[in-house]
Amino acid sequence: MTKLFKFLKEFWARNRFSVMIVPRGSGGFIRPHSFSMLAVSSVLVVYTALILLVTYFLIVKTPVKDYVFVDPLGFTRDEIKEITTLNSRVNSLVKEVDELKQINQNLRNAILRADSNALRSVDYNDLRKKTGGNLLYIVTHLLRSAGFIAADDPAFRRPSDGITTDEFKSESGHFGMDFSVKEGTPVFASANGYVVFSGYTVDDGYMIILAHRNNFITVYKHCSVLIKRPRDKVYQGEVIALSGNSGRLSYGPHLHFELWKDGSAQDPRHYLLTN
Repeated sequence: MTKLFKFLKEFWARNRFSVMIVPRGSGGFIRPHSFSMLAVSSVLVVYTALILLVTYFLIVKTPVKDYVFVDPLGFTRDEIKEITTLNSRVNSLVKEVDELKQINQNLRNAILRADSNALRSVDYNDLRKKTGGNLLYIVTHLLRSAGFIAADDPAFRRPSDGITTDEFKSESGHFGMDFSVKEGTPVFASANGYVVFSGYTVDDGYMIILAHRNNFITVYKHCSVLIKRPRDKVYQGEVIALSGNSGRLSYGPHLHFELWKDGSAQDPRHYLLTN
């Protein structure tokens, strides 16, 4: 190693050159200037590094980069970054829309496949003991006799034992009733029927829909667990789900209950045996 340093020192000492500066005209004082290769190389390295550092700072840290690195289509790097972000968001929205379309199609198919003849064939007298007992049957019979409900209309019970926190308000877009319950509280079938939809939607979370006689449909939204599946036959008072706080429109643990007839939302208070 010592020999190598000695060799390099002698090499740089031998490799010196002189520059003689001659002023224009005659009679001027001429003085030679001597330089070594090491000194010249060091100066060149320092100046080169300084130029590269300044160039890097100008290109990377200032708007100059937008004029140096130009996209073939004329977009700047910031514009390309923004376009990439927007493209990612659009792809996410397209995926979400496709999922919603699939859910809507499944719901439509389930409703179309609902066996209305099977619903009408359910004998209420045979099921009354399973769906609320003799007291419920007597109350329903009295209401029908008095003309408060049609003879063929099913009798609906409250789907939850919770306190009613919001009523039916069609003018404001609230097409049902809200029951305040803890998450995981049993949700009961309001009447005998068949499950036509049981799945997840972005706005309403885990939701289950039952079809009943005479074109009645009941909807149970924002559940945490769905117990019944499409095409399942359910009886009044049977646990079909557990309440929750799912879905974008949910404001807290509760059950949102809707009742529809012939495609129109109905005020559940007009049909429930007990409010």
